[in-house]
Amino acid sequence: MAKLDGTWVYAPMYTKPPIGEIRDYLGEKIALYFAWINLYTNYLGLLGLVALVPTVMTVLNKDADNAYAAAYGFVSAVWAQVFLEHWKRETMKYQFIWNTEDFEDEEVLRPEFRLNVRKLKRKWEAKHGADTRPSDVGFITRLYDPKIADFKQGKWSRAGFVPVDEKDEHLSKHVENVEYFRESTARNRFILSSLFAVFLVAFICLVSTCLLAGKVYLASYGGNWVSRGPIVAALANVLFIRIMSFIWSKVGFWLNDWEMHRTDTEWEDSYIAKTFAFQFINSYLTTFYIAFVQGVNFTFPIFKDHNGYPLRDHCAGNDCFDALAYQVVTLVVTGQLARYAATVVPALVQWIKGLCATTKEEKHGIYNDVVAQSKRATFTGTYDEYIEMAIQFGWVCMFAVAFPLGSLVCFFTNMGEKRSDAIKITKLMRRPKYFGAQDIGSVMGVLETIGLLSVITNGLILYLSSEAYLHLFPKSFQEESPKYHILVFTVLAEHVVIATKNFVSYSIPDVPPWVEAERAKASMRAAVDRHKLTDAMKRRRDEHQRRLKEAKVSLDDDGEDEDLEI
Repeated sequence: MAKLDGTWVYAPMYTKPPIGEIRDYLGEKIALYFAWINLYTNYLGLLGLVALVPTVMTVLNKDADNAYAAAYGFVSAVWAQVFLEHWKRETMKYQFIWNTEDFEDEEVLRPEFRLNVRKLKRKWEAKHGADTRPSDVGFITRLYDPKIADFKQGKWSRAGFVPVDEKDEHLSKHVENVEYFRESTARNRFILSSLFAVFLVAFICLVSTCLLAGKVYLASYGGNWVSRGPIVAALANVLFIRIMSFIWSKVGFWLNDWEMHRTDTEWEDSYIAKTFAFQFINSYLTTFYIAFVQGVNFTFPIFKDHNGYPLRDHCAGNDCFDALAYQVVTLVVTGQLARYAATVVPALVQWIKGLCATTKEEKHGIYNDVVAQSKRATFTGTYDEYIEMAIQFGWVCMFAVAFPLGSLVCFFTNMGEKRSDAIKITKLMRRPKYFGAQDIGSVMGVLETIGLLSVITNGLILYLSSEAYLHLFPKSFQEESPKYHILVFTVLAEHVVIATKNFVSYSIPDVPPWVEAERAKASMRAAVDRHKLTDAMKRRRDEHQRRLKEAKVSLDDDGEDEDLEI
């Protein structure tokens, strides 16, 4: 660990993490996270340099809605595709070097899964008898109290549980019993937990609608409330997002355990997918409203203003682009500050506890170091970090035209994030167990989804809220159906960007050529080794062939004698 302190934890922020050494000490999962965030941060730096162009033009023209911001939005979509293709190659490289290409096929069962199966089995047997088989209980009992957990002879695979056929005597003698949980029950639990997540999303939509209606209600008083209303609503929305994120961090974790996933990879993939879907609505809902709904003079149902008229929302001066930019800036900056607070506050608490040690023995000694390590919080995995980064990736890509400088802001915050995460895992948390991994799991699917959505969202923002490239058309077009021409131009630009993304994906192979070459060499070596015989094996082969020839000659001779006798 002392070596990692110098080369990673306390090294300069621009230093590349020693991924191989991190893997040796903490496992593939944590090493892949730091390899990913290092590559992502480097790409943010490149995009941030491009973002300086629309930012400078915004300052010079005193207008954030300019053609340079529009062009930057589509550049960010292509940038996302290039980054994802680069990471795919990095993943294949690490899989080959670390020999983890078949990790998920050979992954062991989660200790929590095995423990829960045993508990459920004992509970059912305590009620119905240890020697009672599921078929022995009545039909009605099997409906409301089935035996969903047991030991069965077979093996778990990605496709599910593969039982051993009783007629196969060879497998029956050598395959052991493993913990089994009924797969239909697991699917039903997943459906129920997903429905509960949908209920929470509906609650978020309801509260967000109330917050937006409150903003319009305050603005209906006129005067200073016209400018104060959006500020109050934005701050209330930030607070609500943080509260719901905290609630889901507890509820979502419990629901995912209740679903009974058999491996750590399956558990994390399910948790990340549901959590990102929840956080996607929680984080982006009001921003989507400003970008795509507010500009059409939306009327809130049920809600009335202080004069009794229906609440009708519209952008100040019919300029939704500035309102969208303000919203994105507020959420991006507060989101980064909240992430730092989540790391700095525990560090300060632990530092204060260290100062409060009363005796020298409490501060020094191997025994007391072990005791201090045991009192720290347990590091459960990198899924929370991935989700935070995925939400940030969405801000950078999906709303690039509204806040181009967001990529540069996130670059500098991520430089500190790499350091703070390293300190958190190695200094503030109990040393984690060795986490194995084949790749970053469902996070890759989440990032690819965001990359595709970025083309759609930036195009819609330009069509509904922006007039950045209206001046590119002749004056006659601007006066007659300007939105139609903007729509045509936006659709064409969107298709060009999608075609460019597909070309990038096709032209950059997922597997580096040198990895393909090494795999081919390994395959050739294995083929040679299969056919390579030792001297002793060759002598046995020759002896066997000689005996076969002698036996054949003997049979032929016996046949000729019989013919002669006849």
